Amino acid sequence: AGGSSATNATAINNALLSNSHVFCDVAGTYTVNATLNAQSNQTVRLAQGVTIKAATSMASVALFLISEVTNFQMHGGVFDGDKANNVAGTLFGVQMLNAHDVMLCGVTSQNFPSNNTTNGANGDGFYVGGFAGGSPGSTNVQIIGCRGLGNVRQGLSIVRTDNVLVLGGEYSGTTGNNPGGGIDV
Repeated sequence: AGGSSATNATAINNALLSNSHVFCDVAGTYTVNATLNAQSNQTVRLAQGVTIKAATSMASVALFLISEVTNFQMHGGVFDGDKANNVAGTLFGVQMLNAHDVMLCGVTSQNFPSNNTTNGANGDGFYVGGFAGGSPGSTNVQIIGCRGLGNVRQGLSIVRTDNVLVLGGEYSGTTGNNPGGGIDV
C-alpha cells in the first residue's frame, strides 16, 4: 500500500481498463483521488485486508462505479469514504448505473459522507439503479454477504432496477440524512 492518491487511482484504473481479471492480494489501504471504473466481462478480487479509501478531496462522485457494464463480478474488499475527514462531504461508495448481470460478494462499503440534509443523493454505501429520466436501470444484480456500515444516507439503495437479489450481509449504523435506512427500496 502507499503511493500518492493520484498514483493509486491511475494504477488501479489502468488495471481495470486492461484486464478481464483483476486481483489485489497485498493487504493495505490504497487512497485514491478519482473514481475507479468497472469494465464489462470483468472479475475483481480484493484479498482480505485490502481497503480502497477516498481521498478527502473527492466530492459528488462514486468511489467505485459500475456504469453501463455487463457481466461484472467483485469479491471482497473494503471501500471507505472517510466521512470523519472528508471536508467535501458527498460521495457514493459502490454505485451501479444501468448495469446488467452483476454480482458483488463479500464487499464492504463504509463511512460515505453526504452534506445534503434534505433527501439529497450521496452518502450511500451501495447504490443500485439507473440514470434519471426514464433509463431502464440495472438488471440481474446479486449482492451477497455485503456490508454497508456507518454511511450517512443509506447502507444500500435500490431504485430503477429489475431482478435484484440481496442475500445476507449487514446494513447498519446509518446516521444523518433522510431517508436514513439500512436498506431503502
